[in-house]
Order: sequence, then structure tokens, then C-alpha cells
Amino acid sequence: MDALQTQLIKSEFLAIGTSGFKEITDASYSFYEKEIKKYEKLRKWYYILTGLGLFWGIVGLLFIVTRNYSVGFTFVIFGSLIIFLSLVLVIALKMLQLILTPIRNWYDNYQIPQLLVAARKYLSPKLVIRNKAILATYALVDLQSLDVIEILLHRILSKNSYRKQNALECLNLLAVKLGYGTPEQLLEALNSKEIAASNEIITPKEQQFFFHQIPLTERCMVSGLPFDNSLESIVVCPYCNSFAKKNLLEQWLKEKKICPVCRRSLTIEDCFEVQNDA
Repeated sequence: MDALQTQLIKSEFLAIGTSGFKEITDASYSFYEKEIKKYEKLRKWYYILTGLGLFWGIVGLLFIVTRNYSVGFTFVIFGSLIIFLSLVLVIALKMLQLILTPIRNWYDNYQIPQLLVAARKYLSPKLVIRNKAILATYALVDLQSLDVIEILLHRILSKNSYRKQNALECLNLLAVKLGYGTPEQLLEALNSKEIAASNEIITPKEQQFFFHQIPLTERCMVSGLPFDNSLESIVVCPYCNSFAKKNLLEQWLKEKKICPVCRRSLTIEDCFEVQNDA
């Protein structure tokens, strides 16, 4: 990416900043998780509506059995309408499942190439493929893949305002997750060849924090269990500062090779040994 493109991106940020664009400064924020929660909420509504529809239908049938036909048919019709709405939700859920299932699988297994292929199809005329591309982009931002930057830049320079704003928000969040204060700093790092787009995750250059003791609220990010500071060897991820029992994290990394929390590429040698006062 050349200096002209960088300047164009900066101008886009300035322009959209005046129209309500809100910069995200929390590195733990996730567009991907937000979309997953929407799906889960929709699924809950399906169960609620189905239950209500069946309830009103049964109540209506009971009234009909007792020959209170007017009230009974009213309840049955009302219940049928609710069931119809739940069937509409079923169709929507099936469509969402077509989008979510492959993306979830690739995300959970850290399959960046597959996510990149899906993310590049944001111009597809098919709605399902376009939505899959958006979700794949969110997943790549969460996984902090530098390769997604190229896709985001193409979307930012497009004429579609929604696509542009969405990409700007993703680039902003990616910069925050990678430890750059602003997207501009990330772009400057790309221009200066300080970093280069690849499937590899940036590794820390120096230790940022030193821990003398573990907060009482912390638990092992692998097992979810509390620590016994006096007996266990404990390490911390250099990227997200999550704690883990060393032996458990070693076993995890032999298979997964990524941090259980921030999902960056990680080895046990990268982790900082926690120095306890106990």
C-alpha cells in the first residue's frame, strides 16, 4: 500500500468521524461474538414463540371442548399466528446456520486461508455469500490476521457507504487488537514495512508487564480453576495477559498452538513466568 492510499484511508476516517463513527478502544471487543449472540437471541425467540403458540392453541382447544366456541377459536387463531411467526424464524435461522456453521468451524480451528476466501466474496450478488463474507471478516479481525487488511482497504475505497463504514470499523478494531493506537499508525507500519501482511500473527518484541502476584479473581484460562500460588507454576500470555497453569497450557499448546483466550499463535517459551511472593 502506497502513501496515497494511506492518505485516502485517513481522509475516509476523518470524513466518517463527523457522521457518528465511534472508534472502539477496547481490544476485547468482538464484532464476531456480537453476531453470534444475535443468532443465539433469535433462536431463543423461536423457542419462546413456539411455546406461546402451542400454549394458546391448547387453551383454545380446551375452550372448544367446553363448547365455548367463540373464545376457543380466538385462542386457536391467535396461537396459529404465533406458530406461523415461529416458522418464519425457522427459515431465518436455517439461513443463518448456513452462514455461521462453516465460519465457526474455521474460526475455532484457526483456518485463516478458508476465512480469507470467504471474506473476499463480499461483492457476491448472493445475500448468503455476502453475509458470510462479513462474518468471515469479523472472524479474521478477532484472529488478528494481517491478511484481512487488504480486503478491508478495498472495501473502504469502494463507493458503498455501508460497506465502507463497516470496513473502517473493522480496521479500527484490528489496529487496537494489534496494539497500535490508531488505524493510521497501523497503516504507517505497513507502509514502512515494519509489518507485512501474512498468515502469521505479530509476536511481542518485549515484555510489557511483570506480575508479582495473581489477582484473587483470576482463574486458569485452560481449566477455569483457581490457582494455588504456592504450589503451581503459572505463566501469562504476553498478548492478552491471561493466566494459566504451566503444565495445562503446555498440553494445550502441543495441540492447538494458539492462546485459548486471544487466539494468537503462541508457544510456552513466549509466555512470561509469573513471579509469586508466596
